[in-house]
Amino acid sequence: MLGSITAICLTAIYVLLAQGSLSKVAPALVFLGFCALLATFLVSLVRARRPLLTIAANAMMVPGLFLLTAGILEMTGSFFAALLVILFSFLWADTRIQISQWRHQMTCRECQNECKMY
Repeated sequence: MLGSITAICLTAIYVLLAQGSLSKVAPALVFLGFCALLATFLVSLVRARRPLLTIAANAMMVPGLFLLTAGILEMTGSFFAALLVILFSFLWADTRIQISQWRHQMTCRECQNECKMY
C-alpha cells in the first residue's frame, strides 16, 4: 500500500508538473526503476529476511515501475513504448507473486505441522 500511494503521488506530480521536462534525467529514472524492481526480487528470494527490509523492498516495486514507465516515456516520447513497459509491469508483478508462492511452498515443505494451504 505504501508503494502504491507513493506511485499515485508521483504520477500526479508528473502529469501536472513535470511531463516532458524530464528528458535529461530519463536514463536515471529508468536505472532507479530497474534497481527498485531488482531489489524487490532479490529481497523476496533471500531466505533469511528482515521484516522491515521486506516491507521497504515491496514498497519500492510500484514506484519503481512508475519510474521505468516515466523514464521510457521521456526517453522515447512514445506512448506505445510506455504502454509496453506497463504491460511488462504486469509480468514483473506476476513474477513477484510467483516468487512469494514458491517461498511459501518451500516453507510449508520444511514445516513439521500439517498445512491446509499447500
